[in-house]
Amino acid sequence: MPGAAQHLSQVNSNKNFLYTFVSRPDGTTSFPDWAITVTFYIALHLVEQYLYVHHQKHCKNHRDRENEVESDPNLRKIYSHYKRLSDWSREARYDVVGFTNNEVREALSRLDAIEAHISPLILGE
Repeated sequence: MPGAAQHLSQVNSNKNFLYTFVSRPDGTTSFPDWAITVTFYIALHLVEQYLYVHHQKHCKNHRDRENEVESDPNLRKIYSHYKRLSDWSREARYDVVGFTNNEVREALSRLDAIEAHISPLILGE
């Protein structure tokens, strides 16, 4: 089971990758499907890091993780953001939905909200 440090490392690695093809702060990219997908996986590892720190838990699949976000009192507030990123990522990967740069900006905004909420919980602030 990956620990908090491994999840943090993956968050940072995914962010570094994301910003090789997404312009910050305007969120423009030639690859919006990949931007949506990577944004979701950054959120996923933030959630996994929280679950490890607070519950010594690792989810084995997306459904279990989504249920944890929805039911955990500390994560409930970010459920709508997490769910949207999850849905969009699935649509980008499997339904070949064409996303726009506006949707990429929205995804980045949702990720910012998730990170702003989870980071203090992980650090115990």
